[in-house]
Amino acid sequence: MKGTLIRLFFILIILASESQAAAPSWVPGLRSIALALGWLMMIIMGIKWLLADSPNERADAKKGMTYIIVGLLIVASACGLLCLYCRTANTSLSAAKTTTLDCTALINPYCAGYPCPST
Repeated sequence: MKGTLIRLFFILIILASESQAAAPSWVPGLRSIALALGWLMMIIMGIKWLLADSPNERADAKKGMTYIIVGLLIVASACGLLCLYCRTANTSLSAAKTTTLDCTALINPYCAGYPCPST
């Protein structure tokens, strides 16, 4: 049952990638905007932490900084995660003797110039 669901998931990914239209030209800029906003929020949380009067306010600011760091790490590694996903999908699809994904065609609209070998 589990293997069937995984194969079905990857077949749906193939169908979606073959019918996917080109990414809009503003998509790569979203990463830069997200990183800039994340750093701005980090500065604001740092100031909030410095100016906090109570331990609860400091704890809230520290928790906010932790969430921001996790978010920044996800945004910064998005292209690598997308490449890893594509390569893992290709490994599973080639083992199942099914059509594999073109990782370069999938990733380039979002991560132009990011090296992602298919195997």
